[in-house]
Amino acid sequence: MTLSTQPYKGTRDFFPDDMRIRNWCFAKMRQVAESYGYQEYDGPLLEPFELYAAKTGEEIVNQQLYSLVDRGDRKVALRPEMTPTLARMVAQKFQELPKPIRWYSIPNCWRYERPQRGRLREFWQLNVDLLGGDPILADTEILSISTDLIRSFGGKGKIAVLVNNRRLMDHFFAEELKLAPDIASKVAKALDARAKVGE
Repeated sequence: MTLSTQPYKGTRDFFPDDMRIRNWCFAKMRQVAESYGYQEYDGPLLEPFELYAAKTGEEIVNQQLYSLVDRGDRKVALRPEMTPTLARMVAQKFQELPKPIRWYSIPNCWRYERPQRGRLREFWQLNVDLLGGDPILADTEILSISTDLIRSFGGKGKIAVLVNNRRLMDHFFAEELKLAPDIASKVAKALDARAKVGE
C-alpha cells in the first residue's frame, strides 16, 4: 500500500516559508493584544465531550465536533472553539484572578465541516477575552483592539465598524414582528447565515 503525501482533508502543511508568514501574523496578534494588557493563555486540544455538549452550540456539537472514546473509555473531543475551555479555566481560579480578566489565545481548533476556500477543518483563530468590568467599555476596548489589529497588518485609511445588538433584534422580533420565540430564533440563525447561503 502506498501512503499519500497529502495532509488529511481540510488541513494543510506549513512548510518553512508558510511558517514564517504564520509566525509573523501571530506575532502581530500578540503584539496588539499585549499592548492592551492582555495575557496569553492556552488549554488542552482534547477536552471532555460533556464540556462542549454543555457550553457549545447545538450545530457544532451535533454536526461539526470531532469526538472519540479514549482507551480509558472516556468520551473526549478536539476543541472546536476556545470559549468552553476559557470558562472552565476561569471558573477554576476565579477567586484569585485580578478583575477584569484580560486574556487572549491563538488556539488550534477543529471542526468537521466541508472544506472550502478560506475554511478548513483545522484552523487557528485569535480570541481576545475581557471578563468583568463595564460592558460598554469592554465592547469599546474589543472594537479598538480589532481596528488596531487591522492597522498592524497594513490596513490604511478609514475603517468602518458595524455594531449589532442582539437585544435590539430580540425586541424587534418579539414586539414589532410579533414572532414566537422559536420562530425568532430561526430567523436570527437565518440572518446570521445569510453571508454563507445568500439572500
